[in-house]
Amino acid sequence: MGTKRRILTADSVEEFVLAGDNEAHWLTRTGQGWQPAGATKRVTGVAACLTPNGSRALLLGQRPAVLDHDGNQRSLTDLDSAGACAWARSGGIVAELSVTGDGQPSRVRVVNGKDVVRWQQDTAGQVRVTADPTGSRVAYQADRVLHEIDTERGVELRAIPGVQAARYDANGDLVTIADDGTVSWRR
Repeated sequence: MGTKRRILTADSVEEFVLAGDNEAHWLTRTGQGWQPAGATKRVTGVAACLTPNGSRALLLGQRPAVLDHDGNQRSLTDLDSAGACAWARSGGIVAELSVTGDGQPSRVRVVNGKDVVRWQQDTAGQVRVTADPTGSRVAYQADRVLHEIDTERGVELRAIPGVQAARYDANGDLVTIADDGTVSWRR
């Protein structure tokens, strides 16, 4: 039985099954299609999220670690595992997700552009994360409240109640869906 291999690109994360250990491969799109670019690295993670410019990946399914094109991998935060992440242009957000209803919290960490933890929160239940690809804002949604954090200053910018889902669009606008189904764009 094969193991999953992740291919990290600036546009997507592709998955296919191969025999052997998990490996992270950087690719570049050329006129001839996708070509290897950068080091191949054995990882224990099973997925990743990429910085908006595609220069670094945050590995999920293992202790959070940042992987760059040269194959350098360094630990990020105090979390034991990573289940969700998102990168802003400057900094990012990573969460260790609660997997049971036994009171174990989800643990959220926000890092700045130098991968230093600037803000942290443990919260009951599941969380979802998103990041502004144009700036330094990240957000997590827990228990129908969206919390928006500045990655550089490490402060909560706002909390928006009654949010079922949220994402930043390519222009950096925060798009939320309220409990009643109303869609709002927020700057």
